[in-house]
Formats: sequence, structure tokens, C-alpha cells
Amino acid sequence: MLDAGVGEGVKLRLITNGSLLDRKGVKDGIERLGDAGGEVWFKLDAATGEAMRRVNGTRGDPAAALRRLLVCAGLCDTWVQSCFFSLDGNPPTENDLIAYLDALDTVKERVKGVHLYGLARPSLQAGASRLGNLPVGWLEMLAARIGRLGLTVKVSP
Repeated sequence: MLDAGVGEGVKLRLITNGSLLDRKGVKDGIERLGDAGGEVWFKLDAATGEAMRRVNGTRGDPAAALRRLLVCAGLCDTWVQSCFFSLDGNPPTENDLIAYLDALDTVKERVKGVHLYGLARPSLQAGASRLGNLPVGWLEMLAARIGRLGLTVKVSP
């Protein structure tokens, strides 16, 4: 059992983008978290290289992100955690949503579900003035599409 120095009723949770999941020590730690009854919230906000650059400011590789997500889910209960917002007043494109849904479809048998959320606080990143919250109805529409894949979805606007 992992001794984290917390009470029995406290669930241990790791929030990660999974970028270091190729390292043995990281995998070992996530496996220990799983053995202790913890869970991982794995950040996946986009599923194309262009959308990853636009949303996260990274040169992420969608295939590598999904591979790492599957590794993580094999070691510990894992939820996908995704933030959606408007950029310059526009929601994500339909093409970006289709790619995201396709990515979820490939991992749906391995993950516990999806946490969808909007902007919880002002961003400190450059260009933050371009970001905005999407209407709750938009997030609920996306949640319904994800639900049709057979995944559990939790929405936090």
C-alpha cells in the first residue's frame, strides 16, 4: 500500500499530460498509485497536431499521446480530462471535434470516462485575452456525443 500520509477516505489522484510516461520510474509510480486505489486524470484537450499547438501551445504528437494514455490506463484507473473553450469567440472546429471523438473511440475500452470542463480561472498564458468560456449547452452537446461512444462523461462548466 502506498503511504501518502492521508486518511483512509482520501482518494489519491494524479493529473498529468502524460509526457513522461515513457520513463520506467514514472510508469512504476503510476502502477503504485493504481495498486493503492488511486486514479489518474490524463489531460487530452485536442487530438490533432494543429489543435494541440493552438490549444496547448505544444508540438504534441497525437499518436504518442494516445499511446501514453493507453499505457497509463493499463497501470491505473484513468480518466481523460479535457478543457474546451472558445478562441477569438469561436468554439473548436467540427474537424477538431471529430478527431477528438475518434481518439476517445480508440481508448474507450481502457479509460473510466471523460471529465469535460471549461475555463475555471483566467489564463496566465500569452494570448489569454483571446480565450473565453463556451456555453454550458455546448459542453453538454459534446458530452452527449462522447456518451454515444459508450463513455461516462462528467461536465464541469
